[in-house]
Amino acid sequence: MAANKEQKDHRVQVHDGGTPAAPDNRFRTIAPAVDIYEDSDRLHVFADLPGVTTDGVRLDVEKDVLTIGARFTGEGVLSGEATYSELGPVEYYRAFALGEDLDPARITATMKNGVLELVLPKAERAKTRKISIEQG
Repeated sequence: MAANKEQKDHRVQVHDGGTPAAPDNRFRTIAPAVDIYEDSDRLHVFADLPGVTTDGVRLDVEKDVLTIGARFTGEGVLSGEATYSELGPVEYYRAFALGEDLDPARITATMKNGVLELVLPKAERAKTRKISIEQG
C-alpha cells in the first residue's frame, strides 16, 4: 500500500494517536498505520494491527467519530523476560471524523493477518447518479 499521507478530500478526517481506552502504564499508545481507498460506493480503511486478534479490537462510532482501539499484550506469543522490547505490550488508537457523505450505520469490519479492513458505505445522497435526458 502506498506511503502517500496526503489527504485528498474531506470525507474522513484522520486523527493520529490519543489516549488508551484503559489507562495502564504497561502499554504504550501508538497510532496504527492506515491506508484509505475510495470507490464509487464506499471507502475502505485498512489499519495495520500486528499481533492483534479480533477479540482485541474495539470499534465505536459516536457523534460521527469512528474510533479504532486495539491491544496487543504479547501473551501466548512472547515468552520469557524481555531484555529489549519494541513489540509489546502496545495499545493502538486512531480516530476518524466521518463526513456527511458516509453512512455510519452500515460500517462493516473484517480482520485478516493483522490487518483490519473497515468498509464505510457512502450515503445514497453522496453517490453519483446518472440523469437520463428525454427527447423533447
